[in-house]
Formats: sequence, C-alpha cells, structure tokens
Amino acid sequence: MFTKEHINETFIKQFTELGITNKEEITTIINGFNQIAEIGYKWYINNQLKKYGGDLAIGAYGIINSIAFTFVMIILGLTQGMQPIIGYNYGAKLQHRVLSTLKKGMIAGFVITTIGFLVAELCPRLIASAFTNDEEMINLSITGFRLFMLAFPIVGMQIVASNFFQAIGKAKIAIFLSLTRQLLFLIPALYLIPLILELNGVWLSTAVADFLSAFVSLWVLVVAIKKMKKEISL
Repeated sequence: MFTKEHINETFIKQFTELGITNKEEITTIINGFNQIAEIGYKWYINNQLKKYGGDLAIGAYGIINSIAFTFVMIILGLTQGMQPIIGYNYGAKLQHRVLSTLKKGMIAGFVITTIGFLVAELCPRLIASAFTNDEEMINLSITGFRLFMLAFPIVGMQIVASNFFQAIGKAKIAIFLSLTRQLLFLIPALYLIPLILELNGVWLSTAVADFLSAFVSLWVLVVAIKKMKKEISL
C-alpha cells in the first residue's frame, strides 16, 4: 500500500540525497519554493505594470488575477483529491488505475480552465464592471483579460501534470515543474516582451509562460506515461 507516509518518505529520501535530513526543514523547503517564486513574480509584474501602465494597470491586474486564481483554486482542489488515489494505486502497481485517474484529471482540468478562458474572452467587460466603475480601468481589464488568459485552457493540464509527480513521490520533478512557470519562463518573458509590446507585452508574457511551462510539463508527463505503459505490458 502506497500511503501519504510512503509518499513523504520518498520525498525525504530524495532530499536526503541533497544533504537535507530534517523532516521539518524538508516540509518548509517544499512549501517555501513556491512561496518565494510567487512573491518574486508578484513583485516583478507589479513593477512592470507600474512602468508601462501606471496604477490603473495594477488595479486591472488585481481584477484579472482574482478571476484566474478562482479557477486555479478549483484545479488545486481537484489535484488534492487525485493525489491519494494515484499514490495508493501507484504503490500497489495498479498502473492502469493510475493512468485512468490521471486521464480523468487532465480532462477535468482542461474543461475547468477552458471555462475560465471563455468567460474572460467573451464577457471581460461584465466581469471588470463588477469590480470597478472606472471606465479606463475597465478598458485596461478587457485587454488584459484577453491577453493574460490566452493560454489558460492548458493551465489546468499543467497543474494536474505537475501534481501527478508529487502524488507518485517524484519530489525533484514535481518541484522543478512547479517552478518552471514563474522562474524559468515568466520572469524572463516579463522583461523581454514588454520591451517590444509595452503594457500588452506584460499581459501577454503570462500566456507565453503558461504555454511554455505546459509544454515542458506535458512532455515530461508523456515520458512517464510511456514508462508506465511498458510496465503494464511486462
């Protein structure tokens, strides 16, 4: 049986190989990586928004991020429910059940974030108007929604994919995939794209980072799935 304790032991083993042995330190590190990345991202995107669009652009981002985060939280709830199912069946060598659960999770994640994408693309004015009466901020939010959420349909699958590796105890891969968006792709995109497109580049950098991080996550996932299917055929 592959319980939460087994998953934690796998995480601990992988961190021990890096010279970290204290369980509390390991937990802090796992949670801390994402927090640090998120803080750095928020600080930098606010600076870029201030530079290219002023305070109203920061306000528009607050509206856009609130809606995006709502759908992301739904996906995170989905992955929390998937993890014990995947973890148990992975440990029991029931790979067909692992793959079945993963497939359903990927489809659900895609559907949820696609709904978010359609809401943002089809009725951004209605959403923005619920937060502010300022016409200039509403107009900024409309443009921001349509660029910021451009790659949102694949975000759900990216989140499910990265959490899948956490569920099967692959700590290093899980952490790498969780950090690819903010650190590997988003920060450079936030610097480079606005140099050409200015404020629109700030909005678009998120979609670019989402696309690239999803590509990496899905590529790593495909490799893992092929390996599992080989194990099933043996």
